[in-house]
Amino acid sequence: MNGERVLTLNIEDKDSPQYVILPESKPSAEPYEFAPGPHWRLIATINSIDKAALYQMSYALSRRFGWVYVDVPRDTAGFIESFIRKSDPTWAGPAAGAPCPLGAFWAAINKVRVLGPAPIIDAIKAVQAMDDGADFFAVPTPSMREALLDAVDMVLLPMLDGIVVQDADFLAQAAVDAFGLDADSSDRIKRRMESVAV
Repeated sequence: MNGERVLTLNIEDKDSPQYVILPESKPSAEPYEFAPGPHWRLIATINSIDKAALYQMSYALSRRFGWVYVDVPRDTAGFIESFIRKSDPTWAGPAAGAPCPLGAFWAAINKVRVLGPAPIIDAIKAVQAMDDGADFFAVPTPSMREALLDAVDMVLLPMLDGIVVQDADFLAQAAVDAFGLDADSSDRIKRRMESVAV
């Protein structure tokens, strides 16, 4: 076999049948045969921003898939509230009219570059790990502001790499406004945003 490794049903038996992947359904498939059933589906995802950096998918391949566009949540604060409720069923929820600084910043990011929920979930988890009393629906305390800035650095900045300088300035000001940053923290977020701008 020229060094090729062949997967067999019983590796101890040299006459054992080899595993086979069949191109269509076979109701009476043998234990070593894998065949797609009537409910078999292949699901793949791709971010629009990443598409430009990847090889183009041919029409021959792309027409064999149904494409579903999944947009970002329109209500960023509502998404954050829903996620926190699911992860902590004992949470009482936000007070009426409470601000959601991370939601406001996410909404600003989406004006520059559409960003789905996964990095926001990562940011939430990072903030919760850094600040035991993390409250995403309140004016940020000093420790919460620091945790939010660290989460921006760790999780969100890499998603913004390559934005233009004007957008970096816009997002820095959005963070200042949403998180209630003092002069030192404002300078920090401006420098960090500029570091990913082109």
